Amino acid sequence: MSNVRIGISPHFFAATHLLGKMVMNSYHINVQLLTVTDDHIDQNIAIERIKYIINEQFADSVLIDEEEKEAIKLYENAGVKVITFPTEPVDQIIGLALYSKIETIVENKIVITDLDITSTNTTVSYLHGEDEALGPFSAEGWWNNIEPECHKQKKPRGKKIVSLPTSDTWKGLNMEWEEDHNPEDVTIEVILDTKNKSKKESRENVVEFKPNDKK
Repeated sequence: MSNVRIGISPHFFAATHLLGKMVMNSYHINVQLLTVTDDHIDQNIAIERIKYIINEQFADSVLIDEEEKEAIKLYENAGVKVITFPTEPVDQIIGLALYSKIETIVENKIVITDLDITSTNTTVSYLHGEDEALGPFSAEGWWNNIEPECHKQKKPRGKKIVSLPTSDTWKGLNMEWEEDHNPEDVTIEVILDTKNKSKKESRENVVEFKPNDKK
């Protein structure tokens, strides 16, 4: 049934890098939704996509201003998951980024009417809604990219590598919409690194086999 109001209240732990320091924090999110499609499978997929962004992307990450390049490099070299923002990631900014990302990934299967965020480090809740200006998140970034990732992943370098992507697309996560579902679709990526050639000749060759377009 469409036009049903529902809500979810996820919670996650993450750190923010502010004023040169990393501070651990606990965030509580309330998301109010309005179903648009009558397809209950797509409704459930939309909710699972939202949970994935919060539980798998934002949780256990460091949220940081993209201008903090040296700190970002140190975190990444230490194997820490980093999510960059176009400005300092205070609660209001984090909530607005989440609103933009969630609104993008549900692809009009459901409508995000309201989102509010609060953290243990503040006593204030920040509310975001449909008519709110997105400010810095009007520009291109992970926050309006339809795919799940909220951070850049480096491709491995070295020997010949064959990888079967499983977490970089909704299809790989089995969270594509019902009409797009095709269990026979396979994407294979082969990365060849010509290690011993001269700098001029050396390059990466990427061969992709895509039986069908991915969503």
